[in-house]
Amino acid sequence: MFFTAVVFATVVPITLGLLLVRRGQRRIGCLLVAHGLSVGLLLGGSEFTSTTTAALVADQLLAGGWVFLFLWLVLIAYVLPDGRPLSRRWLLWVRVGLAGAALLLVGAAGDRSTFRQEHDGLAPPVAWLSPAVSAVLGTVGLLLVVLLFFGSAVAVRSRLKASAGETRLQLLWLVWGALAVPLGLLLLWANHFLLSDIPWITAAAFTGVSTALPATITIAILRYRLFDIQLVLSRTLTYGVLVVGVVALYALLLLAVARVGGNDTLGGLLTVAVVAVAVHPAYAWLGWRVERWVYGYRSQPHQALRLLADRADAAASDTFGTPVTDAVTDAIAEALRADRAWVDTRPGDADDRVVRTPLVHRGESFGYLAVAVPHGRELSSADLALLRDLARYAAVLVRSERQGQALRESRSRIVAGREEERRRLRRDLHDGVGPALAAVVLKLNAAQSRADVDARAALLAEAREEVKDAIAEVRRLVDDLSPDPPMSLVVIA
Repeated sequence: MFFTAVVFATVVPITLGLLLVRRGQRRIGCLLVAHGLSVGLLLGGSEFTSTTTAALVADQLLAGGWVFLFLWLVLIAYVLPDGRPLSRRWLLWVRVGLAGAALLLVGAAGDRSTFRQEHDGLAPPVAWLSPAVSAVLGTVGLLLVVLLFFGSAVAVRSRLKASAGETRLQLLWLVWGALAVPLGLLLLWANHFLLSDIPWITAAAFTGVSTALPATITIAILRYRLFDIQLVLSRTLTYGVLVVGVVALYALLLLAVARVGGNDTLGGLLTVAVVAVAVHPAYAWLGWRVERWVYGYRSQPHQALRLLADRADAAASDTFGTPVTDAVTDAIAEALRADRAWVDTRPGDADDRVVRTPLVHRGESFGYLAVAVPHGRELSSADLALLRDLARYAAVLVRSERQGQALRESRSRIVAGREEERRRLRRDLHDGVGPALAAVVLKLNAAQSRADVDARAALLAEAREEVKDAIAEVRRLVDDLSPDPPMSLVVIA
């Protein structure tokens, strides 16, 4: 039965890898083929024992070959969906991890004690490094391989945070397939510790784990819109965590009651009662958490409104930070788990991926709240209802910010106009009235110094005319300052 599972786990990745190579995904396809070949050679070859020199050499050199059972799938996690790492730093990280795999192979090949235990005391056929050097290399290599393994989860998470649309759906397929690894391990542990290693359970768990990731990787590249992966992922997480929690709770309670009371029947009844009472609240709490992670706040509108208010308050209190409109649209996109949201002044072209809701404040429509829906997802009635509620509050905030901005611009124009008027008045007084009055003073001084009555009278007449001209200039300046008719200036001759 185990050999059949190995054959199945070998054929499926190779077939899917060749399909991807044919469709143009050479790197990921080749990694899948390498995974299938590794499973077939390492696990299939372990079913056959031989004491020939060639077999012993292969066993020694491939003592650390178990790393290839998952190494290729880990590398796919770093390069999905476009076949390239997320950045140069991640590429360097992958290269360091591959170097660690090579060190692990070298160190494991020099582990003489393990080789003798597995081969009835036979010495390794190939002369190798000293045991101390091999142990150091193997330890360093194992550490780097472990870091490479867990780093793949961080890389997928970083790519998910920076992705949207089709790329995000493809990565969610990978995440869904990766859930088979912990679930398979839990099944194997339960089979070993509780069920005494039933063969068909072991074979089924191994087959599921070995084929789930290759299958979901292939779907992520070729048919990522096969169905709503977000819905499937949320349901899988909810029921998977719930089943594991219920089984663990049942086992712990049963063990505790048996040790305290020693009555298996009574302990079983109490355990079933406690689990039955706890299942529904746990399902409701867990389902809400998972749904919010996948879909947003559609099941809790008040939380979405609180998120919107908090973001708007934070943006309003930060004078040089994010504008309130941007903070509001970011909060709406997060609440609906949409790609992005923005305020549009026009209805826009017809687009199935963009949902527009009018922004209305006091009966006046001044734009649209546009939300870009991810590929492969449609907004449900609950999502649309939440969007309409958020749009009502967003309209108030956006309108308030626009009016505040218009008020600030109007005030700036008023201040600028006043400063310009002051400069113009200063220029007119300095260049017009000032020199005219200075000329009047000079003529009056000249008239005072003349002894001839006629000459003095002529200078005074000229001064009087220049004073009249200065008064007319002042009247013109007053007319320019105010739209109201100026008060007449009385000239005392």
